[in-house]
Amino acid sequence: MNIEIIPVKGHILAYSYESLLFDRYIVENGRIVLSTGMCFEDKGYYEIHCFDEMNEYRFLSDDGKTNEFVLSADEETDDADSFVYTEKQLIKDRYTEDNNRAYLTVVNRFKFTEDDAIYLDDYRLAGVTHE
Repeated sequence: MNIEIIPVKGHILAYSYESLLFDRYIVENGRIVLSTGMCFEDKGYYEIHCFDEMNEYRFLSDDGKTNEFVLSADEETDDADSFVYTEKQLIKDRYTEDNNRAYLTVVNRFKFTEDDAIYLDDYRLAGVTHE
């Protein structure tokens, strides 16, 4: 996991075979510090998303192969071959602060096939809002 390319402050969503981690974080001294003050250790996680409103860093590990990349709002366009659709997903109370209603923003990137069928090409996690 490349700490140097993740957003400096945001949320982390990480999956392992035993658990799911969803929390706020900040990068301090080259480490990811969670809202609890604990440092995040990336061992055992096969998928990690670190994101803010504008960028998402994604780390994927499968059968010993790893892939990491950054998705940016700057890359999202509506044109003849593709379009962007933004949605808000309600977050369970146990992952929110003070039981305030919170939503995870997901930016879906759709494309058209040669036959004009629509398919989901990619998505980007784009922050958490409170209402």
